[in-house]
Amino acid sequence: MALDSWNDHYVNLVQWIAMLGSVFVIGLVGKQFGFGRKMQLFLSVMQLTLPIGILESTTTQNDYIANFLFLSFLYFGIVIIKQTRKEIFDYKSVGWMALALALGGFNKYTVLLFGFPICIWIGVELLKNLPLKYSIYTVLTALLLLIVVFTPFFKRNYDLFDNVLSSTKESPLFTEEVATERKCIGCVVSVTLKNLTGHLGLPVQSYNEAIDKAVAVFHQLIGIPLNTPELNVDDYYTRFGIQEDMSHNPWHFILICVGIVWLLFQKKHGNFKLLLLCAVVGFVLFSALIKYQIYNTRVIMPFFSMGFVWTGLMVNLWTNKWRNGLMVLFLLAGLPYLYTNYNKNLLPLRQWSKYVLGYIPPFLCVKEGQIEKYQNQFGAIYDFGKGTPCYPLKSSPNYIQRLSVVSQLQALGYYKNEEMAFWRKSREENYFTEMYDLGLYSDLKTIVAALIPKRKG
Repeated sequence: MALDSWNDHYVNLVQWIAMLGSVFVIGLVGKQFGFGRKMQLFLSVMQLTLPIGILESTTTQNDYIANFLFLSFLYFGIVIIKQTRKEIFDYKSVGWMALALALGGFNKYTVLLFGFPICIWIGVELLKNLPLKYSIYTVLTALLLLIVVFTPFFKRNYDLFDNVLSSTKESPLFTEEVATERKCIGCVVSVTLKNLTGHLGLPVQSYNEAIDKAVAVFHQLIGIPLNTPELNVDDYYTRFGIQEDMSHNPWHFILICVGIVWLLFQKKHGNFKLLLLCAVVGFVLFSALIKYQIYNTRVIMPFFSMGFVWTGLMVNLWTNKWRNGLMVLFLLAGLPYLYTNYNKNLLPLRQWSKYVLGYIPPFLCVKEGQIEKYQNQFGAIYDFGKGTPCYPLKSSPNYIQRLSVVSQLQALGYYKNEEMAFWRKSREENYFTEMYDLGLYSDLKTIVAALIPKRKG
């Protein structure tokens, strides 16, 4: 079937609507924490400008759907906690909370990891303030909805793979093992640190390399390899990219961390501290069970959404002038992610920024058949003996040398995709951007043609 005949023009709207839902629900969560309309707006702006969220909202992936369902779970969970403290049991909120958690976990298992400590918080409040029968009702409701949602999925997996979760390593459909294969305190610290410092990346190579060195030294101190298949799907290095699968959130991350430090020195605000505790426990659980990979930034959006709440408490003490100024700065900082997405480039600003910053790719990805040409020209800078089809830097050129590399790469057509707006490309190019860049699209078409059954007559 030709791509032009596909009726898929609105498939990206699913995630876009989930993004809008998250923007509204985070404001409602803030309302439950006692924020007025101005601070609810602040939380919504923080959610709206989250870099990975901006990029995810235009894709057919399900990470923002999972985040919306997590925020819905959090909202009803806080409603239940507040009602429980008044010795009121809200049956409807329990049902909606359990449904949001079940559907969120069905989209991404990580929702269950971030939701687990909040469930413990809710359970403690129920046991403290209401008779035991209400706790039992809540648990049974949650279990029933989890069973209803997951049973067809588990049955299908078992029928296909003899495993309810996924294909086994022996299956030809197995791709990679994302669960950590080594359990120790140092292992958790290692993955946690990599998941955190990855968000500090900027388009300044020397700065990123300094973070890499610091992370490597720390791993030597704790006696855990920086990159090991037991804890890593991808090798760790600090990067900056505007791409919908792996972009990070540097400005939001820094603001949330400042909010954490500020909150820890406050004497009151018990609910906010409990939310912080739940967020940290969820993040550590995630790092303990899921290997480090460059795509982790997509699935930890619940952590950032929770972080906006305690950050809002800090910003609430600022004057309107400073608060409004901060929102404007974040709105402006979000524009590059809106216009220069690698896969959906609206304006050719990516190439211009590389000239200004002298930013060269940490990994040089070369099409098949062109390796020798690139190796002859860049063999002193990139290590063509490691990796394929992407080769890492083996030296750190100065600014003038990097500008020269950018010019040479442009002359070779390396940045062709980044110099073209997405509406100037064919539909196939927009669907299979990386396949085109690596010269693999013809191979893909051959495979697809072999999979399509031939019609009789």
